[in-house]
Amino acid sequence: MLTLKRFEELVQSYGGDLARWPEESRREAGRLLQSSSEARALVNAARELDEAIEAASAQKHAEDWPPGEEAAE
Repeated sequence: MLTLKRFEELVQSYGGDLARWPEESRREAGRLLQSSSEARALVNAARELDEAIEAASAQKHAEDWPPGEEAAE
């Protein structure tokens, strides 16, 4: 059984997108999300942070590379 404390640790490690979590934790995390407003609040806060990081990364990428140019991958 996934405790709220362990859920919070997973949120802090993997963020708000359960698809990035270890597969063996996803099912129980989904169940906890259905039954716990605290779990939902943790995931929502992590999603906001994920989105802020993504936006900052996109902005930094735009600043580093002129239009039409990109880093080789």
